[in-house]
Amino acid sequence: MLKSILVKTAVASLLLGSISASANQVVDLFSDDQAYFQASNSSNSASATGADILGGERDIALVAAKDARVSAEVRNNQLLIASSGLSGSGTIAPDESWSVEVQWDGIDNSSVLDVDGLSPSADFSSLNGFTADINSSDGDGAFIVTINDTFGTSAIKTFGFTKVDLGSPQTFSIPFSLFTAVSASLDLSSIGSIVLNLASSGDTDIRVAAIRAVPAPSSLAILGLGLIGFAGLARRKA
Repeated sequence: MLKSILVKTAVASLLLGSISASANQVVDLFSDDQAYFQASNSSNSASATGADILGGERDIALVAAKDARVSAEVRNNQLLIASSGLSGSGTIAPDESWSVEVQWDGIDNSSVLDVDGLSPSADFSSLNGFTADINSSDGDGAFIVTINDTFGTSAIKTFGFTKVDLGSPQTFSIPFSLFTAVSASLDLSSIGSIVLNLASSGDTDIRVAAIRAVPAPSSLAILGLGLIGFAGLARRKA
């Protein structure tokens, strides 16, 4: 009897865990390369398509102020962002800022945002929030994340991050509840576009590895319960 209960519990838990784990939705794995480009005291933009990009296309727009230079490229499964100065000193003053805006708004080959361009729209209603994997950042910065639904509602949140040492990657979590707290009418079941803006100043290099929409952490606990059940069976057989 106990064996039967253990089997049923373990199987059910593993099934629930696998369903929750498979609910991850990729926003961008940065496995689809994008050629190097830059902006020097100006703006510039470029687009790339690929299977591991939400909506099939990623648009990147660069803005560099004053004597700043900022560049972006995607290679080796990373979004690589680098900034430097134009004075020849290799650095820029902290008040000379730059930004890199990444848009996921469907295939339009344009950095002009199509707020409801994702077709079909993305459904994040059963998920907990975004995770952003940063492989390295040699300075502090901020994510400015915008979610637009297909009914005209937008929600914007800013999240700061600190220096991330190369070889010690960090994952930053951004719960969807923070967006719905800003805009209660935001419909997470019908997302038309997502915008990520990386803003900083000074001489900064950042490597972003992946962005996903993920379920609540409790789903991992369900998976763990299933594994514990099977471990109990193994001990009884032994």
